[in-house]
This record gives sequence, C-alpha cells and structure tokens, in this order.
Amino acid sequence: MDSDLAVNFRPARFVRAFEAMGYRVINVSGSKAQRTETIKQAKRLVRTGAVIDFMYSESNYTPTFLNRHGERYELTPVLDYSFFYWARRHGIPIGLFYRDALWLVPSQRSRWRIFEWARRLAYSLDLHIVSSLVSRIFVPSVAFARSLPIRTSQVPDRVIPLPPGAPSVSADQSLGIKGPGLRCIYAGSLGGHYDVSQLIAAMGDAPGSIELLICTREIGWHSLSEADRQAIEEVATVAFLRHSEMSQVLAAADIGMFITAPSEYMVNAVPVKVLDYFSYGLPVVATEGTSGAELVRSSGAGWVCGSSPTELAHLLESLQADPDEVQRRGNMARAYARVNTWTERALEVRKVLLGGNQAGK
Repeated sequence: MDSDLAVNFRPARFVRAFEAMGYRVINVSGSKAQRTETIKQAKRLVRTGAVIDFMYSESNYTPTFLNRHGERYELTPVLDYSFFYWARRHGIPIGLFYRDALWLVPSQRSRWRIFEWARRLAYSLDLHIVSSLVSRIFVPSVAFARSLPIRTSQVPDRVIPLPPGAPSVSADQSLGIKGPGLRCIYAGSLGGHYDVSQLIAAMGDAPGSIELLICTREIGWHSLSEADRQAIEEVATVAFLRHSEMSQVLAAADIGMFITAPSEYMVNAVPVKVLDYFSYGLPVVATEGTSGAELVRSSGAGWVCGSSPTELAHLLESLQADPDEVQRRGNMARAYARVNTWTERALEVRKVLLGGNQAGK
C-alpha cells in the first residue's frame, strides 16, 4: 500500500458512488489554490440558477483550518468555514464525516503540556465551529460518536454512524480454503495502534501449512525496528502493495486477519480493510475489544479471538481442519458486503441530508 490510505480513497469511492447515482459532483479538493477556484465555480453555478442538492465533506487528520496537500500543510483560516456558511445561507444541507479523534487518545498526547494544550484547543475549537455550521455529522461508529466532546444530547439525530462500505467484487469469486494449506492475509499499517505482535507470535506457534501474507506500506515497514522486521519475516511474507493492487492477493487468500492489540483508538475506529475482506468473501478473525470484532460478531462473517497467541494459533489450526466452516463464514461475509456497498452508503447520505432539518433548527 502507498499513500492511498482511507483518508484518500474513501472520499474517492464516495465521489464514484454519487456519480453512479446520476449526480454531477463538484469535487472541492487539492491545494488551497485549487480548492479556492473550485469553490468560486460552485458559487457561480448557484448564481446562474443551478441547484446543489447537498454538500458532503470528509475531514482530514488535521483541523479544518490546516489543509494538508501531499506532504505540505497550508493554513486556511476561513476558506472552508466560509464555504460551509455560504452553503448554509443558501439552504444547502451539509454533511461532514468526522473520521478521527486521535487528539483525544491519551497515548497520542505530547510530553510538553503547552503543546498538548494548544493541540487540544485547536481541535476542540475546530469541532465546535464545524458542528455549528453543518446539518449532520457522520462518524465511523456509535462508540466513536460517544467519544466526541460535543453536546449531542439536545440534537441526537445530528450525529449519525456512517461506517465504510464494501467495494464491488465479481460474484464468481471462489470462497473457502483454496489450496492444501490455510492462507491468511493482513492488510494495513504496522506499529503504533496497529500492534500485530499477537498475530506474529501466533504464527510462530501455528503449523507450517498455515501461511500469512502481510501487505503494508513500505514507509511504515521501515519505521519498525530491525528486530520487529526480522520477527515478522520469520513467520510471514511481506509485500508492499498499493490498495489498487490488492485484488489478486485478496482473491487468493482464505481468511482476513484483523488482529491488533485493543486500545481506545481501535475500539472506536471502523477499519476499511475489514469491508475489503468481506467483499472478497474472506471471513475475518478479529481481536476481542476492537470495533472490527463487533462488526465480525454482528455480521457472523468470521470469528472473534482473545488476546492469547496460543488461542489464535489453535483457532487457525481448527479452521484449517474445517473447510466447510470457512466457506460458510465466507458466504456470510459476501452477503454482508453485497448490501453494505459504497453506493448504499452514498444513498444513506442523500436520504439523511435531504430528509433532515438544517443545522441549528
């Protein structure tokens, strides 16, 4: 995987979904100059009589007034706020997907109190401003909504879960165990909140016929210590693939892995990778205490495992001996993916925004 993280390809999938619904999408993205020009174009269209049904926006990992474009940061103190205000004045419903709140997680806090205070103030102020301007705030999960420091008790219908959707995959994709062994895949980041030490330890205890492929970003791989990289390479094959290059390896796998140490962040985050696994008919093994585990449990499309590497190794060994169970859970994964596509998520956005009240009402 490269720089096509969820923060980048999730909005792109929504654009395609809205376009598939017949909408002409005005895509306000890119550098400060590019976004300024696109906003001007949108305003000109409205002045000439065009109708904008609604606005859908996705937050970045930075406050709204600090735009990240590539590796550069641009200060935009009024650009987005004024655009939201303009849309609101013109009766255009606005939905904002608020993706992350790492600034609330203790493990992410700076050792320097003044920096931490300034950081929390910046994010808190940004959240206060955008929540007063938009019609609805979409969030990854209900648990995530509860963590946000905004007053939602008076208007509980304004904060709405909008988990990721599943991409469309050919219906003839084979399910179950496809070879003599059991092929597992872990796709995603390594290190930090994505602590895969349990998975690596389990693979060391599992029979040699159980294989693990790890697909991750090269930059993240080299940020690990040499000892961690060596431990991973002893039990797994590592590949550096962009998200768009994942189709072949996902199609060849038998089971998707979402094994990571539970944390405050992982309880609230809903990983896109789990939906990608489902779309290929891959049942998922997820760690208890994470949002991925809740999704696996509610869909029936996999198994939830405790924090013991021995327990995980035994589970994988039992699944290798029970291909019918793997195929049955794979069918449930595909069934869930078919009715939880990005198009369905886009339809939900339209329904919520066109059927709801304006902000402040």
